[in-house]
Amino acid sequence: MNKFDQILSACLSRCDDASFSTLVEYAQARPLSLSEVGSLTTTMAKSGSQLSFTTHTRTADIASTGGPTSLSTLLCPLYLRCMGSVVSSLGVPGRPAGAVDVLAQIPNYSVHLPLESVSTILSESGYVHVTADNAFAPLDARLFEYRRRMKVKAIPALAVASLLSKKLAMGVLDVGLDIRIGPHGNFGSSYTEASDNARLFCLTAQHLGMHAVCFLTDGTTPYQPYVGRSESLLALREIMTGSASGWLAEHSNMCRTMANALIKSQIDLDLSSVRDVFSRNLEAQGAAYISFAEVCQCTEKAHRVPVCATSDGFLSVDMDLLRSTLGEWQATSETNRCEYPDSCGLIFTKKHNEYIRQGETVALVRCHPSHAQKVAQAFDPIMKSVPVPLRRMSLDSVCIE
Repeated sequence: MNKFDQILSACLSRCDDASFSTLVEYAQARPLSLSEVGSLTTTMAKSGSQLSFTTHTRTADIASTGGPTSLSTLLCPLYLRCMGSVVSSLGVPGRPAGAVDVLAQIPNYSVHLPLESVSTILSESGYVHVTADNAFAPLDARLFEYRRRMKVKAIPALAVASLLSKKLAMGVLDVGLDIRIGPHGNFGSSYTEASDNARLFCLTAQHLGMHAVCFLTDGTTPYQPYVGRSESLLALREIMTGSASGWLAEHSNMCRTMANALIKSQIDLDLSSVRDVFSRNLEAQGAAYISFAEVCQCTEKAHRVPVCATSDGFLSVDMDLLRSTLGEWQATSETNRCEYPDSCGLIFTKKHNEYIRQGETVALVRCHPSHAQKVAQAFDPIMKSVPVPLRRMSLDSVCIE
């Protein structure tokens, strides 16, 4: 047994900080080989239950590298299911809003399910969305939490293995990845870094018998105006009811383009089919569409604090600070009874690079009324007025296979 295999064996048997530290140090010291990344992926996938499908079943899903404001991991599964693919999504909590913790805001929506329940849901509705836990990819879940806690998430080989292990565990063969390029990204802060890591992702997927497509998108500016767990549900409602406009509609179209590109489909989806897939998934996982609608209504009525421009200029949003600030305020309500806290969220009223006047409201922040003053002070530095528009990366879902 070589050194890397010994490290993997220790991680699997002990699953503790010491073994994880050794793995991280090994990955930081040298680039992992393709076979090593593949071995890590397979080990994490096999650490829990695994799904398997007949050779005639088309399975697909799109993951992401993390980063605020994108809805790709919420929307793409719905679009893929409407296009005829079986979608078995396995995720981890996001900061400030990953797909699985957004869905968990809907009362009675269960994101912790055993293999038998997942298999039943897939046979009945063709779409399930659960979280990595003791049932599926438990080694990945614990290693991911360690990497997050120790602030070592941005190690590309470990990120590749983590993402692919969840797809491998769920039997997904067509794998998409939304690589959100930015300083917070786990796949690089530049196009060059991100594209190099995208190729590693695709090569590893191919090595494991999967087909992968990576989509490189600009994560340095907000993708759409709704930021937060309940706010993401609001955005979903706007899209599914045909009320989305402006940059929210543009983002929805980008997600649809990703889904089409992954499975090479030209199906023109109608909103009623998307709502139907979403409603059936809610019921299958213990919730109901009416509960989703009620959460949206409550979120709309929640107390909101305006964040105003301090000077004239073009709006610039500090995405890193947005992510960390929202995460900190969410954590203020974190308890053992609240797995995915949702005490704070934000809706932009102005778009990045839009010209704003001093005193204009650029965003509305949801929080408890007693926190209003502190929240306003915390979010104020995130929104800046700059004299000239900032240049965006010229990226719009660039594909790498």
